[in-house]
Amino acid sequence: MLIFATDGGKYLVDIDLQIEDMNGNTLWNTVSEGPLFLANLPVGRFKITASAQGTSPARVVDIGGERPVKVVFQWSGYAMN
Repeated sequence: MLIFATDGGKYLVDIDLQIEDMNGNTLWNTVSEGPLFLANLPVGRFKITASAQGTSPARVVDIGGERPVKVVFQWSGYAMN
């Protein structure tokens, strides 16, 4: 589960999202229309990049076992339109 928000706690939408395996193969290249994005990924390590307002923070996430993984992307100083 990916969550997109400002550092003030407001949810964000229309986030450009890319999920790659560690070999650089793109698994998803899409726009998250809501503040939550659910992905069913196989066991492994993935690089997730979320782009908004000219910044593109990336996280490396390990998926394993049966427990879901939650990743929060926060932007500070995000100008709400």
